[in-house]
Parts: sequence; structure tokens; C-alpha cells
Amino acid sequence: MAMKRPTDNPKEKAGSKVVDEVLRGWLPDLHEFLTENQWDDGKARKTGTMMILTQDGVWKAWIHDTDLRVSGWVSAESWESLLETVNRGFGENSISWKADKR
Repeated sequence: MAMKRPTDNPKEKAGSKVVDEVLRGWLPDLHEFLTENQWDDGKARKTGTMMILTQDGVWKAWIHDTDLRVSGWVSAESWESLLETVNRGFGENSISWKADKR
């Protein structure tokens, strides 16, 4: 059986900026990190990524700045606190970043 061709071209969506007004209102710096596809000088930016997990009763987030090729970990006791801590880390520039190994 042949695959069905999509009606829209995924490449046309690439580079589109995603906006979530609720997230932007609550956690503006996190929203910007995850969605902004331009630097303040107008040059293209690869958006950041974040993975959330729990381990030993603690919420953890791995954040990766794809464009700058650095990543860091943040932890908290609840998922709300975790997201607020990540947001504050971006706003205060207090995230402990480590360079990608490759």
C-alpha cells in the first residue's frame, strides 16, 4: 500500500513561529526560548528545546539551546515550580549551561 501524500507541504511550515498566548502570559522568557526564531539583530535562530521528566520524586527539565549548542538541567518539587524556575533562569540569565560535546 502506498503512503498518502499530505495535502500541505511540511517545508512550508518550517520556520513558522508558534505562539501560545497562555504560556507567553505566564512564562514569557520560557515561551521566547521555545518559540523565537530570530535574534534581536534579525538573524535566524534555531528554537530551543526542553524535555521534562521525573526522577526520585523530583521534577527535572533538560533545556537545550540548539543555536548556541549548550544545555542545562533545572529541578524543582512540582511541575509548576519547575516551569517557573526555568522561566526565572532565562530572565535572570542564571542557568548553568554546559557546552555540547559534539
